[in-house]
Amino acid sequence: MKNNSSDSRKQNILYIIGLLSILGLALLTWSLNLWSKTVIRSELPLVIFLSPGIIFTLIFFRRINRIIGKRVHLLTQYFVFTLIIGSLSLFCLLGSNFYFADSEIINKEYRVKEYGKMDSSRGQRNRQISYVNVDFSGIEKRIIVSESIFKDAEKSGEITLVVKNGWLGMEIF
Repeated sequence: MKNNSSDSRKQNILYIIGLLSILGLALLTWSLNLWSKTVIRSELPLVIFLSPGIIFTLIFFRRINRIIGKRVHLLTQYFVFTLIIGSLSLFCLLGSNFYFADSEIINKEYRVKEYGKMDSSRGQRNRQISYVNVDFSGIEKRIIVSESIFKDAEKSGEITLVVKNGWLGMEIF
């Protein structure tokens, strides 16, 4: 009898880990979308995403193996903890900056460092997407723009963006 309840508990834990992993994947996708609209050095989000996996793997490695009843590889646990807790941490950082941002909207001129075109998605290879790389006080960010904005930016060397100050001080465009 005890063996059945133990197996049931293990199955429930694995089910919960699976659901949390799917939630982590959704939060990671959402965070990447917010990251593309936020002026932030890429090192900070990477550290915030990857660090919890290291910390939680070191703390819970043996405990997870004991609960599940078999040895789960260190890298597998790191991947799962990073996906779940790293994604949540990254979303908390970028989401709080984005969703609690100042309501004041400002038009700012930025110097364009590079212009270019790239192929569209896989199904539309014949279509080109225009982009500009903008210098935000030392942080370079690639922005997808329409063809008319691309031509104007190419002529003037600058682009006007609508920005607001995020809750944590990172600009959002």
